[in-house]
Amino acid sequence: MGRVVFGLDSNVLLRFLTRDDERQFAAASRLLDLAADQSLFVSLIVLVEVNWVLLRVYKRPKLDVLRTLDELMDARQLIIEERGRVIHAIALARSTKADFSDALIALGAEAQGCQRTATFDVDALDLEQMVAVSSAHA
Repeated sequence: MGRVVFGLDSNVLLRFLTRDDERQFAAASRLLDLAADQSLFVSLIVLVEVNWVLLRVYKRPKLDVLRTLDELMDARQLIIEERGRVIHAIALARSTKADFSDALIALGAEAQGCQRTATFDVDALDLEQMVAVSSAHA
């Protein structure tokens, strides 16, 4: 494993993924091209932001966004925080109505020993780790 040199903000990944600003795309591309194996750190928060922006701002279909997240998991330059949990959340989001972010939230709570995660989100209730607020009893 290489030495982690930089953490990446979501805007760097988004400029690279969307190429909506040529100057910033070029700079992000150079950084990624020149990075050694596993020298760039991507946090869970960055992945959640990337997911949200691609879905809500760029109006990309859910399955396209999940494919993009899959590709980030395979990028040689990146160290992904909680990589196993992220891969599991992508799989859950792909196989249910739940969003990647909701799957990640549910898996994070489960890892902390929570029985379920209370939500108002009807689509998130497709996850076995979620429960409707009206049915949750502490």
